[in-house]
Amino acid sequence: MNILSEIRKVSDLKDILFDKSFLKNTPNFIVYKVTRGISHKNGLRYDETVILPKLLGKEFPKTKGHEHPKKCIELIKVLKGKAIFLLQKDEKDIIKDIYFIKAKAGQCLISPA
Repeated sequence: MNILSEIRKVSDLKDILFDKSFLKNTPNFIVYKVTRGISHKNGLRYDETVILPKLLGKEFPKTKGHEHPKKCIELIKVLKGKAIFLLQKDEKDIIKDIYFIKAKAGQCLISPA
């Protein structure tokens, strides 16, 4: 089993961070950790993202975000705490729809392809 881990620091979020003074003062602050390939079952890969419960200056912690190939479906489960997900649907680099979804511990979200 090939397990990969990544740490995202506030400096990795510089393009999407509102509070630039927080970035200036704490560029090495760890925001979240991603571990990929924790488990593989039934043709699925299980990953885990742990978002640390610390404010980024004046804003809540967040991930950098990512895109999936059109045929990739993602199931996300909130294991602890609460989350707000931002999903965007685009066509040819034009954003067509935006969805905000609130979830709490135990709830799941399916991000469609």
